[in-house]
Amino acid sequence: MPSLAQVLISSVGWRSAYVFLALLSMGVTLPVVGLFLTETPQMRGLWPDGEAQAIATVAKKPEQGPGLSSREARHTATFWVLVSAAFLVSASFVGCLIHLVPLLTDRGVSAQSAALATSVGAGGALLARAGTGYLLDRFLASHLAVYFFCASALGIVLLWSGVVGGLAFVAAVLVGLGQGAEFDILPYAISRYFGLRAFGEIYGSIFAAVTLGGAIGPLVMGMSFDFTGSYSLALLSFVGASFMAAGLMLGIGPYREYGSQ
Repeated sequence: MPSLAQVLISSVGWRSAYVFLALLSMGVTLPVVGLFLTETPQMRGLWPDGEAQAIATVAKKPEQGPGLSSREARHTATFWVLVSAAFLVSASFVGCLIHLVPLLTDRGVSAQSAALATSVGAGGALLARAGTGYLLDRFLASHLAVYFFCASALGIVLLWSGVVGGLAFVAAVLVGLGQGAEFDILPYAISRYFGLRAFGEIYGSIFAAVTLGGAIGPLVMGMSFDFTGSYSLALLSFVGASFMAAGLMLGIGPYREYGSQ
């Protein structure tokens, strides 16, 4: 999408590009969701494994699962560790991604190549999401978070060092790995550390930190450039934030007993 947006901006201008992307979003997503998305397999007369159900019934409200209430979760250190790590990684990734095009074009990279680097960064996030899902069945979520968040920090270090060309794409991929892993690790960790009793509410609270980080990160990058004429200060702060997130995750320990039920 960043590459497509850059082509549109170059050919028809940014205003028309906005209109086209908005129409594309509505024209593709709304029909797909309206035609194919259902809440549960039972609403389509199916069991979860795909076997036809003898009598089609509306899905019943699921029984309350084991685990902590949202209030109980908020009184644990683990909850606030996850909130803090989510905020730090999100601010770092989104801040870098939003400003990646001007950061690279300031170094002489073409606008199209810079947009492609942004797409490559999102590709790194996609790769991390697929790979993390596989790894979470085999390794502790907190340990995986450490590796992926440190990889993201390494990518930001490369951006801070002034890389262009192929290394800029490598940096974008590494930064994307941290964010992609975050979106898989967070819900999985929540289910294991707090159980399923109030999973939706707890996840919503923690994901609010992701959204807040995504809002503040680009602002920090912009302020760094406006006040110093460079992104270096913000990039260094994001390196520290990513390593801090990794350190926080390293200290939350093994899963709780109810999380495995």
